Amino acid sequence: MKQKMWGQHLVLDLSGCDREKISSGENILAWGSALVKAIDMVAYGKPQLEHFATHKLETAGYTFVQLIETSNIAAHFAENLGEVYIDIFSCRDFDEEKAKAVTQEFFAPTAMRMKNFNRGETFQENLYGSRVYQGFAIDDVLFEGQTDYQKMNFYFNKEFGRVLTLDNIVQTTESDEFVYHEMMVHVPLFSIENPKNVLIVGGGDGGALREALKHTALERVDMVEIDPGVVELSNKYLPGHNEAGLIYKNPRANLIIQDAFKYIKETTQKYDVIIVDSTDPIGAAEALFSEEFYKLCKDALKPNGILITQNGVPFLQPQELMKTVQLWKKLGLGGTCYLISVPTYYGGNMALGYGIKGNVKLPELAALEARLKASGIKGLRQYTPAVHLAAFALPGWVQEIMAGNPGIIKRAA
Repeated sequence: MKQKMWGQHLVLDLSGCDREKISSGENILAWGSALVKAIDMVAYGKPQLEHFATHKLETAGYTFVQLIETSNIAAHFAENLGEVYIDIFSCRDFDEEKAKAVTQEFFAPTAMRMKNFNRGETFQENLYGSRVYQGFAIDDVLFEGQTDYQKMNFYFNKEFGRVLTLDNIVQTTESDEFVYHEMMVHVPLFSIENPKNVLIVGGGDGGALREALKHTALERVDMVEIDPGVVELSNKYLPGHNEAGLIYKNPRANLIIQDAFKYIKETTQKYDVIIVDSTDPIGAAEALFSEEFYKLCKDALKPNGILITQNGVPFLQPQELMKTVQLWKKLGLGGTCYLISVPTYYGGNMALGYGIKGNVKLPELAALEARLKASGIKGLRQYTPAVHLAAFALPGWVQEIMAGNPGIIKRAA
């Protein structure tokens, strides 16, 4: 486990300050004392305050330094410009807003710019290369390792909670996984009257299986995951996704460690719903986006059965959604998609493919409300019957992508 680095570096740039206030050594010392107290630090030694009347009059003014808990506060006051430049460098976190408020009180700036740099490691996803990407501060490294199939890391971030990455691509987080899993599972299951069995392809973190098992009328939920390492370590590091592994002891749950392509090619089971909770079409997962795989899924569906797929973020991955819908059309699957907004997935709304072995016909709101009530499922945070239907209201550019025009997203030359 890597050593965690603590603290932060806050930069405050003030302009339009009260010139009397920033020219007063007494006021500056009072600010320094108040600032140390406001950010809950311990001051070491007396502050250093010197006035510099340099050959550049515009930069003449006081410079202030105060040692705090092995780090420091440093500031320069440009009297003629009415500007102040402050660096607060600390080996532990502090409240940046309190630092800002105290500084505003003592120097009365008309404008303040604030930048806060976390000290320590950050994560940068490489799904779209180095041009556009998401990232977050790594507050702790819980696990770093390699399974037989992929690189797997678990991180902790204060905003997202625990985060699972596979091959340096974010898969799921504690804080917002409910959006993805509730919409991926409950939309198809409430779209069908009395579904009895479900196949989940992938989903090793357990979130999709957890949501499916809430439907007590289901008789069987098969989950086919190629990588046992994802299941085992998710049980340990993402216990909220899978009830610390207890979901696999449910008698209706059937965990199958196998290549999903091989499984669906050989199975004789017919399913009401097939949910493909896969990674992006890279490496081993690429086969799960192929015409042959979709044909096998169609064959394994009951009449009017539903196929759900993870089709990425259309704004940055238009080809992924377009290819899936076009392949479904070629195979005779009724197809569309619905959109969900998950903070984890950078680039806007995510598309979930919605293929039917028949014609796409959405249920009426009243039918969805009745099915949700009859299910007895309580405490859902994202899914509602109204959200279910609204997710299928697609903007024109998404419809254009599905129709074969990914160029609707204009890129600079």
